Amino acid sequence: MAGKLSAFVWGLLENARSNIKKHGYTTMNRERIKKLIYEYFQDELKKDEEWRLDKTRPYTWDELEGEHLGASDAADRIKDDLSLVDLRRVSPQLEEFLREKHVNDISPDSTEFKILAHEMLKAQYSILQIIAARTEGDFKREGLLKKEYIEVILGMAGDQPIIPLPEPKQEEPKKTGPRLSENLDAFFEEKKLGKFKEGSQRSLKHSLDLFRDIVNDPPLSEINFEVVRDYFEKLKKLPGNMSKMPEYSEKSIQEIINTEIPEEKRIAIGTINGHIRWIKQWGAWAARWGYTDKNYTAGLKQIPEPNLRVDEERDAFSKQDLVKIFNSPEYRNDTLDKPYKFWMNILALYTGARQAELAQLDLEDVQVVDDTWCIKIQTSETGNDAKKRLKTKASKRNIPIHDFLIKDLKLLDYVDALGMAGATRLFPELPYRRYSYGSEVSKWFQKYRDVLGLREDGRKLTFHSYRHTLETHLKQQEANQIAIDELIGHSTGASQHGRYGKRYPADQLKRMTIDKIDFGLDLSHLKRSKYVNDPHGVAKRVLRGLKKG
Repeated sequence: MAGKLSAFVWGLLENARSNIKKHGYTTMNRERIKKLIYEYFQDELKKDEEWRLDKTRPYTWDELEGEHLGASDAADRIKDDLSLVDLRRVSPQLEEFLREKHVNDISPDSTEFKILAHEMLKAQYSILQIIAARTEGDFKREGLLKKEYIEVILGMAGDQPIIPLPEPKQEEPKKTGPRLSENLDAFFEEKKLGKFKEGSQRSLKHSLDLFRDIVNDPPLSEINFEVVRDYFEKLKKLPGNMSKMPEYSEKSIQEIINTEIPEEKRIAIGTINGHIRWIKQWGAWAARWGYTDKNYTAGLKQIPEPNLRVDEERDAFSKQDLVKIFNSPEYRNDTLDKPYKFWMNILALYTGARQAELAQLDLEDVQVVDDTWCIKIQTSETGNDAKKRLKTKASKRNIPIHDFLIKDLKLLDYVDALGMAGATRLFPELPYRRYSYGSEVSKWFQKYRDVLGLREDGRKLTFHSYRHTLETHLKQQEANQIAIDELIGHSTGASQHGRYGKRYPADQLKRMTIDKIDFGLDLSHLKRSKYVNDPHGVAKRVLRGLKKG
């Protein structure tokens, strides 16, 4: 026994000496942490660059927009984790990284591991900012972000050159030539050539027209840094929803700019940032094709919302709220006159899917995956492509269906009944308006919510609150955070949002998340509804109503 123990201890010592010789360390000190995180930072950016260069065709504008939104969404979640010092999401990634680097002398429950995890979160946040800059072709900003992370945040001597921001040119005599509006129109027409969604077209056109009006449509040759800065300052002082406000409908933009707007009535930060994203795309395009001698929009930056975390933008429903919603007279007396009014609240609560994702579902999106009934959130290949949309790449996912929906509410019977009646969509009664199938749902739910008095205390409760409700509930049930992210449709990692990792099989995802759901609600009265007990009759009436319409 002594001989065996001696050999075992000797092996441990030899392994330790080998690691010391190979890596040049004896403890997990600050310098070693810096070195490891620096390697991670460089590796992830290299992977991203290699992935971009490995594409067999150029990006489309839609792909770039999706990539930018995905990076921004993931960065917001990491920023939340940093604020809360929540290391649950990053810890599995750190363990995998340490295995790749053959670092086996640090325990997951040690203080050093927690320090490394926190530093990795900082690195991921900077990586995502750099990825966002890459989607805009802004490699000057990329250089500055790298330098800021390496020298300021990580505290190492950087190898990135200092790239100064361009200084505005001295004012020159006015020049003649094509107007800005002509160039903006050309940019808009070029953007439309690709697979550019209707909603994005509308948003882009609004931003371009507003830019033109604010700067008063000068000759293109007069566009410079001063013009862009002036645009930004005036944009921030405009009123919100001014197109819907009668006091501004008869005024020009210049007249509105000269009006003192109270700060609480000004345009929202999110709206400002949306305009900035489009104008920056135009600025990069104009410089790339030589319409302007520089990208004068490069200095425009998104306005941060430091006092509002993503999870605070809308409130979650309390148990009392859910009791009100599902015990309303309409549910109790089964008087909801359209199927979506019965099903949408239930599906949102038990899937965490977005309103638009549920409203656009086809019948074929309800199918078996990994021996598990799922709702597939996806675009369609059967003709609805232009109308079915995903918010980000991570939004494409399989959501296992809760047993309550299948066994008690007989959702699959209703799906079959719709198919036999000739329908192709789960909610054929929902029209396509304003670039979405969800517009009618939104209007109905707002009225339904207000009648129930769910906003009287000033809370921000919307249909989107169902997502926060489910996510919060699963966290309280101690469900795996990565599994929750996959279910909800959030990005699950900094390196291109989970590009190198595989998703959980549907049956495993169901066990890890959906099977843990228990809101403590008595919903037995829902089983008496006509939408549960007479699916064929309901389906026929829906299709008959559409034909009459």
